[in-house]
Amino acid sequence: MADHKSEGFLSSPGKIIADDAKEKLFISDSNHNRILITDLHGRILETIGSGKTGLNDGSFATATFNHPQGMCLVDNHLYVADTENNALRKVDLLQKTVETPPICKHLHSPLDLVPFENRIYIAMAGSHQIWMFDLQENQIGPFAGTGQESRVDGTLNTSCFAQPSGITIDGHRLYIADAESSSVQKIELVNGEVTTLVGMDMLDSGDVDGSGDQVQLQHPMGIHAYGGKLFLADTDNHKIKFIDPLTRTCMTVLGTGHPGRSTGQEPAFSKPSGLCVIAPYLYIADTDNHRIVKMFLGDRVVSELKLSE
Repeated sequence: MADHKSEGFLSSPGKIIADDAKEKLFISDSNHNRILITDLHGRILETIGSGKTGLNDGSFATATFNHPQGMCLVDNHLYVADTENNALRKVDLLQKTVETPPICKHLHSPLDLVPFENRIYIAMAGSHQIWMFDLQENQIGPFAGTGQESRVDGTLNTSCFAQPSGITIDGHRLYIADAESSSVQKIELVNGEVTTLVGMDMLDSGDVDGSGDQVQLQHPMGIHAYGGKLFLADTDNHKIKFIDPLTRTCMTVLGTGHPGRSTGQEPAFSKPSGLCVIAPYLYIADTDNHRIVKMFLGDRVVSELKLSE
């Protein structure tokens, strides 16, 4: 992520999620230390956070964050991975308040979140693990991974990750964008089996499409399940890729492989880090270009989502 701030509405937006039913987007405006809620045309509906760096609870206008990243919706609450505060924040969208559950402090660089059956699974980049927050029991702790920085398949207790930075779910399967091992891993929630879907290992980053162990990625940070397939933000390759979990194939959908800033049929990105789908568009947080773009799922033409107040 770039450290400098943009002069526009966004500065290094890290993640983006969608509320399909209400046709809203939630954007972590990371370097501005806030969350923006917009409609699908880019009109800003709400700003969560004052923009100052801090860990203050309160109203949307007074609450502070420190480089927030991943988010997820549970009923009328937005949960936020407040990465550099090492905390999980709870946003009441009806009361327009932000609070920090006491057990959700002193975490280890949470980067992304996904909800499932009254639980939130957390890509805990700092501890190289997947954690789980049980909302019903009000308990939080490690779910998968030993904490060793590596890429090891196995059980929940023996597997290893390396800076997991993106997480999504499809049915009873979690998929992890494991940044430092440049791979995508799968966790079967039914039996706890952890396997590598595509990618190689810690020292084998690159940019190679193909299947299974032949695939090379470079620091992927965003992943989103849609229609039985996966969209992947292959961040340091400046590309968006498409993965079929059944065949373990991976192919480039968008991006030149070099940093740039363009739209149209041959777009260029700079370290995209987050993505989500509200049909008929795939929305992309083009992080180092300080913008949100969208790809029409039909012809794959990319246009910029212009934010406005």
